[in-house]
Amino acid sequence: MAEAFSSKGVKVDFQWIPWKRVLFMTKNGDLDVTPGWSRNKEREEDFLFSEQPVLIESAHLFYKTGRTITWNEIADLKKYRFVGLLGYNYQYLENEGIKIYLIIIIPKLYLVAYLVVEVFSVLQMLA
Repeated sequence: MAEAFSSKGVKVDFQWIPWKRVLFMTKNGDLDVTPGWSRNKEREEDFLFSEQPVLIESAHLFYKTGRTITWNEIADLKKYRFVGLLGYNYQYLENEGIKIYLIIIIPKLYLVAYLVVEVFSVLQMLA
């Protein structure tokens, strides 16, 4: 990216900032350009997106040791429960009918979030 801007005579200052803060700072006008966004209707209301992608990323699934997750296409994942972080874009999964349970992570409360998901799973199985 620095090379692309440099070729046009634009000086770039790179900063590593947590995602939620980047979202707030960009919306506030404190940042001019930020890479790595995924497009959704909510973000299109506040931000402009380039016509061509400048970055292509992949998503990874994390799951409990000892479980087996088998799938060939996104639609196969409908039978599993997903937890995501509030503020991130999961539209590509929701468009496939996959429900995402959104949580807020507070430092030192990761274990609580994990236990809530496990308890929720048990309660759902008992229902």
